Amino acid sequence: KIALIGKNGSGKTTLLRILAGIYSSTSGALDVRQKPAILFRSLAGVFPDLPVIDNIYFLGTIYGIQRDYLSRRVEEVLECAELGHLKFCPMKDLSSGQKQRLILSIFFETKNDFLIFDESLSAVDYGFGLKVEKRLKADPFSCRTMIMTSHSAEFLRRHCRTAIWLDEGRIRMHGEVNEVLEQYEQSLKIG
Repeated sequence: KIALIGKNGSGKTTLLRILAGIYSSTSGALDVRQKPAILFRSLAGVFPDLPVIDNIYFLGTIYGIQRDYLSRRVEEVLECAELGHLKFCPMKDLSSGQKQRLILSIFFETKNDFLIFDESLSAVDYGFGLKVEKRLKADPFSCRTMIMTSHSAEFLRRHCRTAIWLDEGRIRMHGEVNEVLEQYEQSLKIG
């Protein structure tokens, strides 16, 4: 688990999009051996006028989840997202937190060994955040490669061993997560 830290505009999301193959790099070399499953905080892939149940299948396809597997897991996804009673409700009628819970619950079904998790907890409530934390520590997520961004240093400390600090698109520091976060936090203090 690798934490990617830096101020807004430092290049975190751009780097993640390059890793995911969404953007091309303008210089340097990159060797990505498996296309990652990526979860951005945006609601890309959501069809607002379609019901929750249909969006589960669309989002599952984006995350590379086989339809027959997902069909067997739909009720578990709805239960995890706490949306079983809203499965036929149009997505546009859900709160942003409910939408994010659904997206996270589908993302948890991916079998991919390389995952990118970009600021994906910003809209969820505290209770669901605890559920996500428990899921990230359990198998099969505990043994997968993950690159994570968050403005919560404590979240990153709990889940990552290594951190990369980006500053204006360049690596300012790379190393053990507590050490990098400490230096990053020191840089933010106003004299």
